[in-house]
Amino acid sequence: MWSNLSRSRSLLTIALLGVLLGSLSLLPTHTTKAAITAYQAADPNLAPYAQNVLDRFVQYKGQYWLGGQQEVHWDNARKDEMSNAVYARTNPQRYPALRGWDFPIGGALPNDGQWMIDAIISDWTNAKVIPTISQHWTPLASQGTNHQDMFTVVDIDRMFVDGTAERNNYLIWLDNIADDLQQLEDANVPVLWRPYHEAGGGWFWWDKDNGATNYRRLWDDMFSYLVTTRGLHNLIWVWTPGVKGVSTAWYPAGQADILGSDVYNETSGNYVSWYEDLGRFSQTKIKALSETDYMMDPALLSSAPFAYFMIWHTDMFYRNTDSRIQSTYAHWATLNRTNVGQLWNGTLGSAPTATPGTPSPTPLPGIVVSDFEDGTLQGWTGSNLVSGPVVTTDWAANGQRGIKAQVDLAATPAAIQLPIQLNLAGQSRIQIRLSAQNVGNGLNAKLYIKTGSAWHWKDSGTVLLDSGTSLLTIELAGVPDINQVRELGVEFNALTGNTGTATIYADYLTVGVINSSQPTPTSGPSATATRTPTQAPTATSTSIPTATSTPTQGPTSTATSIPTATSTSVPTATSTPTQVPSATPTSTGGACKVDFKLASQWGSGFVADVTVTNLQASALNGWNVKFNLPNGQTISNLWNGTVSQTGSAVTVSNAGWNGNLAGNGGSVNFGFQGVGSPPSLASSAFQLNGVTCQ
Repeated sequence: MWSNLSRSRSLLTIALLGVLLGSLSLLPTHTTKAAITAYQAADPNLAPYAQNVLDRFVQYKGQYWLGGQQEVHWDNARKDEMSNAVYARTNPQRYPALRGWDFPIGGALPNDGQWMIDAIISDWTNAKVIPTISQHWTPLASQGTNHQDMFTVVDIDRMFVDGTAERNNYLIWLDNIADDLQQLEDANVPVLWRPYHEAGGGWFWWDKDNGATNYRRLWDDMFSYLVTTRGLHNLIWVWTPGVKGVSTAWYPAGQADILGSDVYNETSGNYVSWYEDLGRFSQTKIKALSETDYMMDPALLSSAPFAYFMIWHTDMFYRNTDSRIQSTYAHWATLNRTNVGQLWNGTLGSAPTATPGTPSPTPLPGIVVSDFEDGTLQGWTGSNLVSGPVVTTDWAANGQRGIKAQVDLAATPAAIQLPIQLNLAGQSRIQIRLSAQNVGNGLNAKLYIKTGSAWHWKDSGTVLLDSGTSLLTIELAGVPDINQVRELGVEFNALTGNTGTATIYADYLTVGVINSSQPTPTSGPSATATRTPTQAPTATSTSIPTATSTPTQGPTSTATSIPTATSTSVPTATSTPTQVPSATPTSTGGACKVDFKLASQWGSGFVADVTVTNLQASALNGWNVKFNLPNGQTISNLWNGTVSQTGSAVTVSNAGWNGNLAGNGGSVNFGFQGVGSPPSLASSAFQLNGVTCQ
């Protein structure tokens, strides 16, 4: 919508569909790979790995969708901030299956967004995370130094006249973007490419006072250049109209694979009408919520079977409560980094039927059955194993310890078992986390439960293990004699003809939804179990852990591992912050500087991003920042702190988790949504702990 058009300082938007191989969450019981019919792509020579993305979206239409989140796209040090915020607000903690980006200069200069390209390659190579990329390039000479240029009226006819400034700038941009996309093709990364988005809205240069004919001319020229001239066959073309009811004259028929809706300021139920509106352009094309602010209830997928959603940046905070974020990601239909690999493998099976408007049941508080942190097996035994199970620090899904065993791949089935007496009446699910090494041509696992005097059996369905973390889940609804659990366990079966000895790891057997007081993963494996990431060298970045599958493709020179997340670095915030007393500082303040930026703006409001740097030598144990909004603006929502406002005077104090501000350049960041005209504030307009900043 128009009110979100300045959502970035940058000019090329990139979004990532986070994808992690070999994991299972709330899935049905059969997971055999199904035969599929190839989806007709716009590019007749589309790479097989990109074609597979389209085919799997079709295969699981209306059953599952990918959860996604736009990242901070103007600051490399903060590139993982929003996905970490999702992680902090979900339980069990989950990362999105889609991440969004925006290049800082939008292709005006060679390699201007190299840090994002590196992150995308790392995501896909290590985790099968798929990017979706859109662009906000400016056609003016500033070439990205003024983000308002994207809203300027441009004579598109002159962009096709040799020798004009418009033509020269256009060719520079197109060539540089093609070079970036080439790096992704070289790494075998499929891209959901979404150029010239929100067509017919009338706000961006590509459709502002230029009409549908010139818009189609731009689209056709880009399609021909990237696909035919540059030979880029990793691009899945995504087209989005600007408003509901936009004329079909804007639609580039034959040159689009997916139709997307950019939806803002709607309630969940109205998304069905947006899905239906896309049907005016094509009934058969895949459809997606390519941008949105409010999370649609996954139960509506049967009526609005979008393939994925992406929440735009900080809209996650001020349009969604923590409980909505939790319920969306906890729903069986929402795929995340821990289980979306099964989508690409085609092993999800059929999902339960979603009933429109029917919310997911709220489970009872969860319990941890086995975590092995006391150094004992906690009752676990094994059958038909080469060795084990034994407690190990080589690998842990949560905490410092798990258990491991060895399986003869030529002599399965084998199992690890927990004889136990449990009453699980009223509980929703049971889950365990697994990993494996040296699995030959494949090793399947299934979590099972036995109940009652008849030893009723139910299992999770099989999942193919690898060096990543696999989450196996049994839904307990309908299990007979659930108040008389006799045994829990995991059964392993090798694929036909397999030989050798596999090492399997297990940890963190839980029942129900585990609350936020449970610890987050802290340990990594030994050199032989390489699924846990190492810490990135950038001290200031808040980062997402490396995905867990072993890299099989893409260059290693630029695809660096994604760093480990620090779960305490992102607050568990509510959509409207609660006023708390300011922390009492141990320092009286000192030299400081403030970087105030407008992340987005529209006619009646704006989103601001504020970074405060402490230049004095001593640290601050508790901080507050004071400033004045000059023209009657008010703050409607703030994150990474608490706020009070009296008239124009604003005080932002630290949240409970970020009160320690290091000296000698330590920094803290907060942001807020404001009502009124966007202000311009110099560093000297701020005070840190009562001292005016430089």
